[in-house]
Amino acid sequence: MKISLVLTPELAAWAQHETDASETILTLLRAHVNSINTPASRAAAVLKENVPRLPEDMEFEIPQIIGPAIWQTLDRSSRVIFGKQVKREAAEFGLEFVRTTVSRHAVYKKRA
Repeated sequence: MKISLVLTPELAAWAQHETDASETILTLLRAHVNSINTPASRAAAVLKENVPRLPEDMEFEIPQIIGPAIWQTLDRSSRVIFGKQVKREAAEFGLEFVRTTVSRHAVYKKRA
């Protein structure tokens, strides 16, 4: 795909100093996309997409809602970080924290 860009004066000045501005811009764009397209960001997107379809009185753990295919893309560290994010921002996901299980898993329900 070809894309044409009109650079601001600051970016044009920067591009003039680059040996291959096109390749440098592609490298920066790849790095940016990789930083925002993480397994955790995909899991968050699936969670936000699936929560509205849930019954309001159903209690569940996050892996049950995002599914095993997405959950398995997260390593242990990412799962812990993602779980903390969901608990901290439960309302933003349309969730309400209910309790913690004996195995220390968070249980949620759809926010009314």
